[in-house]
Amino acid sequence: MIDAGASENAFKAAFPQAWSRFVAGGPPLARIVWDAGQAINLDLGEGTLYPFPASEWTRQRLAEFRAAPERIGFSDPSHCNLSAVSMPLLDRLTAYIRERGLTASLQGLPVADVGYLFVFGVGLGQHVAELVAETPARHIVLIEPVAEFVRHACAVIDWADVLAVAAARGVTLHLCLESDPEAICAFCEALVSREGNTFLEGSCFHPHYYSWALKHAYALMRERLKVHALSTGFFEDEVEMARNCHANLARWPFHLVESRLFRAQTLPVFIVGAGPSLDVDLPVIRRWRERALLVSCGTTLGILLKHGLRPDIHVELERGALVFDLLAAVEREHGFAGITLLASTTVDPRIGGLFEKRWLFFRSGLSPAVLLRGSAEPLHGADPLCCNAAFAAIANLGFREIYFFGLDLAQKETGRHHARDSLYYKDEHADLDEMYRKRFNRPVPGNFGGIVETFWAFDSGRQMLARVQRIFSTQLFNCSDGARIDGARPKAAASVRLAAPSLPRLAVLRNVEAQLRSLAAGEMLDVAAFGGHAAGCATFIPAFAELIRHAAADAVGFVELEGRLHAFVARRRPEFAGFFSLGLSSLLSMLRLGAFFASRIPDATERQTFFVYFLELYLERATHLAKEAEALLRSFDAGQPADRPDAPLASLPPPSAALPEAREVERAAAARI
Repeated sequence: MIDAGASENAFKAAFPQAWSRFVAGGPPLARIVWDAGQAINLDLGEGTLYPFPASEWTRQRLAEFRAAPERIGFSDPSHCNLSAVSMPLLDRLTAYIRERGLTASLQGLPVADVGYLFVFGVGLGQHVAELVAETPARHIVLIEPVAEFVRHACAVIDWADVLAVAAARGVTLHLCLESDPEAICAFCEALVSREGNTFLEGSCFHPHYYSWALKHAYALMRERLKVHALSTGFFEDEVEMARNCHANLARWPFHLVESRLFRAQTLPVFIVGAGPSLDVDLPVIRRWRERALLVSCGTTLGILLKHGLRPDIHVELERGALVFDLLAAVEREHGFAGITLLASTTVDPRIGGLFEKRWLFFRSGLSPAVLLRGSAEPLHGADPLCCNAAFAAIANLGFREIYFFGLDLAQKETGRHHARDSLYYKDEHADLDEMYRKRFNRPVPGNFGGIVETFWAFDSGRQMLARVQRIFSTQLFNCSDGARIDGARPKAAASVRLAAPSLPRLAVLRNVEAQLRSLAAGEMLDVAAFGGHAAGCATFIPAFAELIRHAAADAVGFVELEGRLHAFVARRRPEFAGFFSLGLSSLLSMLRLGAFFASRIPDATERQTFFVYFLELYLERATHLAKEAEALLRSFDAGQPADRPDAPLASLPPPSAALPEAREVERAAAARI
């Protein structure tokens, strides 16, 4: 028998919040079954947790796990956020591997530098000590939907010993006590976001016992965690967004939408997307259009105008030139009179010229939010989709009665991914239609019951809508026949009833606009510190070179290098904030690219030799990024980009390298290994 009191004290010190939850949880509903001083099961009242004695069950489950663990893996490094700046690194690394004769011995999955072990079920905990002692993972996530079981485990395993072994091996234990599969998945996604995705590949799943919650959480996580291997951006993307933002601020007078308090508005709002259910809901939108503010998202604008519905506000988020091309075609056909543009400062600068009024916002976490926003507050919750920007802005501006139409974010029938009149079904965009048809692989609850299919981007948007709703607690109705959005009440479109508004729509819009900061063209650029950020790019190079020299001298590996890099970023962020906003994501992606190959080299000596070679190339690429960033910022400081509304976009300084299409990059990566 272990010292249960000492075990409880050790657990309490390591997980105080969990212990507080146990104390407040009331009397236990299960009891430990003992036999000759050994815990053999948990009596649940109407059955037991394990089908046979816990020790034998645990041995079998561990043996199965050791023989064939379920792991996250990728067949090539295309998930490493490859772009023009990292492709030269990929070429050099693959050439090195061939020249050293390592191709044949390279393993299909990582043999070193594994990030996570996700354990589905704690139960009596008899598997925990062995997993802690053996795993190559740096983080062990113990998932237990029945919190009481962990309290019982304190009487069965020695938490003091488990925690001591974990500390000695450099393993961090995390405890998830969520009971809903979605919440379990969200906990693990947040953990990976916080701790880093560099070493997510190779991570393992260990199911300990069976339950509905664990089974469904397991299925969700197997799919969703792979998405966390994707980075949030890359250098060329950030450069283009900074260039677009600079040009928008220079060219256009606009009103600034920020995350701050606004007066409450009583006018209902229809936020409309281009999902399949829009086809049947258009008559409802038309019926109540004069009693609600109408907001269109992205490609929805053309559909509404085709059906004689002119939005009050149109929302755009993406930076690409294709957005301008599509909007310009719609504008030529229908005109945009009376429509206010609500857009990210990073959209194509030509878009602003299509609209009479512009309401712009900064997206948090992107380079313009560091380089160009001054004292402005970014609009939180505006990513990753247009509908997210629309809902975040509308809720933030004080509107409280909000209806979603066509925000399906899913398909119920194969191939019905957008409304009939969407551009995705036009002959000239057949490739986009084909792309969407291949995407849907994630089952989620439907808004009106049942299960619908979505994919990672739509699902990320769905989850962000739910998070924003938790913040604002609006009276939110989802009339879309697609994926369920937590916090939004399902409502059949035919049941919508709106009273006559107390103020006309145009008066409400004027009142809202009066609360926004009005900025003249170029006004925000007057206070931007481009020179200081450019100087930071120059001083970053010797500072980073020192970091690399120490890593080589100390013979550390990729895990230690990542830790040092994060510490370096935290310590030097005030000096290098401008460069980090542009280049940090690519720096981290290139680190993951190196780790992709190194973790597959079985011989430790060869792995260390590869690491030293990587450091040389890594410094070279980082230097290239810093010099490119400095040149961009000095061009801003010199006022080189267009500063007149009539100046053509071609007058902007071109990027240093063409940005390959994502699919071309992926094919190129696969061909190189």
